[in-house]
Amino acid sequence: MKKIIMLLITILLVFSLVACNQEAINEEITTDIVDSTEFTEDELGEVINVVEYYFEPSVSTIEGTLITRMYYGPPGYGENPDTDIQEYPFILQLDDPIDVLVQEGDLHNSDKCEVTEIQVVPINTENIEIVEQYINKRIKIQGTLFEALTGHHHTNVLIEVEKVLD
Repeated sequence: MKKIIMLLITILLVFSLVACNQEAINEEITTDIVDSTEFTEDELGEVINVVEYYFEPSVSTIEGTLITRMYYGPPGYGENPDTDIQEYPFILQLDDPIDVLVQEGDLHNSDKCEVTEIQVVPINTENIEIVEQYINKRIKIQGTLFEALTGHHHTNVLIEVEKVLD
């Protein structure tokens, strides 16, 4: 009986090692494919180039169509629509998806792939007034990208506006 138990343990150990090794091989293959791919398919199956941007402190210039959209805020963030505040953040709809990547040593953000919308965060009253003029219009924004942190952040990636470009 002892030999059978030892044999079963040995077989389980061998299967575990093989499975772990296969998983590592699959990760290597997936990583190689992702790292070498610069194109993706849109919802219609057409191949498009995905542009890469970097999170803060890098300054980025992005453009698209500016909209506003209602989101529920505090206290329940949608759990109690009758009592929750309605928030209308600026949202930049991009023409094509982008990848936003972390830089070495960045502990606050994580890579975000195929981003199609970015919440726009004006940093002062002057920028708010300028950005408001572009609702439902094309806009080009220069600023720093950062990852959502609070319940008031309604997209995975946000841009803190430094200036609006012509």
